[in-house]
Amino acid sequence: MKRKILSGIGIFVLILAGLAGCGIAVRDAASGETPAGDPLVCTGNNQFAFDLYRRLSTDPAYAGDNLFFSPYSVSSALAIACEGARGTTADEIRAVLHLPANDTLRREGFATLNRKSGTCTLRTANALWAEETYSLLPDYIDVVARWYGANVTNLDFIENPEGSRETINRWVEEETE
Repeated sequence: MKRKILSGIGIFVLILAGLAGCGIAVRDAASGETPAGDPLVCTGNNQFAFDLYRRLSTDPAYAGDNLFFSPYSVSSALAIACEGARGTTADEIRAVLHLPANDTLRREGFATLNRKSGTCTLRTANALWAEETYSLLPDYIDVVARWYGANVTNLDFIENPEGSRETINRWVEEETE
């Protein structure tokens, strides 16, 4: 009985968070219009949140436990990965996240959700941490910086995993409240 109540509360919180996020539309200052990708990404993120919650809440590993996660953080991270994916992999990521295949709509949607607005405060922080021996394509770095606000930092995960962990944790501490 307790699990059903907690599950019901969890679903209610997800619905409330999704509806609250979708009620916020940031208008382009020049045109006064809401970017077309905003509702598509918001709706997709809500569907992904319900899918992920349904999957995790029925997983025996979480039986009897409280379940708390940020579906937007997961979808944002996977959307950044999707920007570097091609073919079947990109198609599968977009399908799981319920995101538009159109790059412009998807990117504008995430950029709009991450943009500051005078009516609400939503503080997100994205970063991409890459092994220093691994090179990323300049176009990919530009896309994730421009549309997702994610800067790329190269770290020495192989020779200095502890220093890399400390750097990431310091960044998270500075970027979150």
